[in-house]
Parts: sequence; C-alpha cells; structure tokens
Amino acid sequence: MNATFTIQPRKTGVFLGIIAVVMSALAIIGDILELKFDGGGEHGTRNPFLWPFVRQFNFVEEGNIANFYQGLQLVLAAVLLLIVWRGKLQRKEPHRGHWLALGLIFLFLGTDEVAQIHETTIAITIANLRQTESDKTGWFWVYLPLLAVFGLSYIPFLRRLPRRIAVLFMVSGTIYVGGAVGVEKFVNWFAGKYGDDTVGYILIDNLGEFMESTGIALFVYAILCYMAYEGKEIGFRIQHAKPGER
Repeated sequence: MNATFTIQPRKTGVFLGIIAVVMSALAIIGDILELKFDGGGEHGTRNPFLWPFVRQFNFVEEGNIANFYQGLQLVLAAVLLLIVWRGKLQRKEPHRGHWLALGLIFLFLGTDEVAQIHETTIAITIANLRQTESDKTGWFWVYLPLLAVFGLSYIPFLRRLPRRIAVLFMVSGTIYVGGAVGVEKFVNWFAGKYGDDTVGYILIDNLGEFMESTGIALFVYAILCYMAYEGKEIGFRIQHAKPGER
C-alpha cells in the first residue's frame, strides 16, 4: 500500500497563522469575560459555569487546548528539523549537528511548554536563590545566557543557508523571543504598576502569546521552504519482523 501526501509550505504557514489568530482571539475573549463576570484578576472568584470553558484557551493554565496547541507547534518544528538532520547525516553534509541540536532544543521547548518547566521548576529555584527576583521572571537568568551563546554559535550555520531561508529563520526567532521574553518582561512590569485585572494587561499578555505562536508558525514555514528547496521527499517503510523476532 502506497500513499502520497503533498505539503505546500505557503498553505501550511497560512493555516498555522490562522490558528494562531483564532487561538489568541479566543484567549482574549475568555480573559475579558473572566474579568467581567468572575471579579477579575488571577485570584478572582471563578464562575463555576464560565471558567471550565474559558480556561481551555487561557495560555497561562496547564492541561488545556491552548497549552496543547503551543506544545504541538514546537514538536512539529522539532520533527521537521530532525528529518532534515537525518538527510544531512546520510549525506555527511557539514553543519548537520546544528540541525540535530535545533531539533532537540525544540523538542525540549515543546516538552517545556506542556510541563511549564521554565515557569515552575527553574523560575522558583532562581527566585529562591535571588530573594529579590520574581518567581515569574527567574527563568530569564538561565535562558537568556543560553540564548546568547546559541545565537552566536549559529552565525556560520545561517550563512550557509539560502538568503531567504536565513532571513525567515532570523525573523521567526526574533518574533518568538520578543514575545516570550520581551513582552513577558513588560507585562510583569505592567501588572506590578497597574494590576493584572485590567483590559490592558489582558491585551499585552496575549500579544506575547500570539507572537510566540506566530513565530513558530513562520519557523515551520521556513523549514518547509528549505525542504522544498532541497527537493526533499519523506518516505515511511513498515518492515516485517525477521524470522525469530516478534
């Protein structure tokens, strides 16, 4: 049995972008409804009828649709990166280790998104070590130095890519990091000054999440464009067990 699936980078990127817009819109609507009917704020009284539905699209909550969606995006990027790495490995091309490292990093980020390691384990540990550090931003002290080293080490890798692909990689990374770090840092300052029970806080907070989702969508599009540039075809083979094997 043979089956062929054709993936078009442009349509895939647009599809992922539309999902990012819809998910962010639902998150904003849900947060505003919570603010209006639940008393507002992180510690407001939860409406027993509204909250079970609203929380599904709240990016801060764990074990919901929004959380699963962001994790799935990151894992999709990781799978595509590892597929490219596999092809590079078979042909023994230079910089194949960079593709492997990228794939493993995005696999970790996907796990982190679901398990929220950076917002719990790492952030709380840093906050305990630095008594003046907020437990919401403590992870910056671990991730930002690693990000700086990572960015510098990938300059030769980006130079070997086609110019358009390299630009897409850099733009998508800037959007993602801007949302994950820049906007999150700003929204924490905003919450400290004006509170987290305002429409302004809701809009800024969800802007960061939207930038993260959009950045990953653009990155997936860039990887698919690179795979199309190389004329890559992906095949799956299911092999019968050898005699004596189960």
